Amino acid sequence: MQTRHHLPVISIRLMGAHETRVLTEADAIHVLIPGLLVVLRDRIAAWQMATVWRRAARQADAVFNGQTATPYEVPGWGQGTQVVHSAVSLIGMFSGVQVYGRTPQHSPSRCGELKVQVGALRIVCDDRAAFDRQATTWAQAAALVPEVWR
Repeated sequence: MQTRHHLPVISIRLMGAHETRVLTEADAIHVLIPGLLVVLRDRIAAWQMATVWRRAARQADAVFNGQTATPYEVPGWGQGTQVVHSAVSLIGMFSGVQVYGRTPQHSPSRCGELKVQVGALRIVCDDRAAFDRQATTWAQAAALVPEVWR
C-alpha cells in the first residue's frame, strides 16, 4: 500500500497596492498583510524572509510588464480594524524556500507573477505594485531585528 503525505500551505494572493503593517513585541515581529498575520519569532526568520524577497527582486524586472492588476478588497481590511483570516509563526532557518516567476503571458493577471514560498507560507504577487509593497515590508521587518533581539 502506497502512502502519501500532504503538508498544508497558507497561500495569499495580492494584486495592486495594498496596506501592510510591521509591529514589534518584546520577543517577536508581527507582519500584517491583508488577511494574514506572520509572526517572526527570531532574528534568523526575519533575516531569511528579507533575503528571500531580495532574491525575488532580481526576477521582478523580467517578470512584470508594468501594468497593474485589478485590485480587490479584503473584507474588514483598511477600515480601522483588520481581519486576520490566517496566521503563521516562523522561527529559525526554514527549508522549502522557493521563488517562482511567471511572465505576463502565463500569469492569471496578465501582468506577471512572482510567488515566494517559505516553508508552509506562500505569497503570490500578481503585479509589480504588490511585489514592491511586499519587498519593502519584509525589509522593514528585518530592520527591526536589532530593536527586538539585542
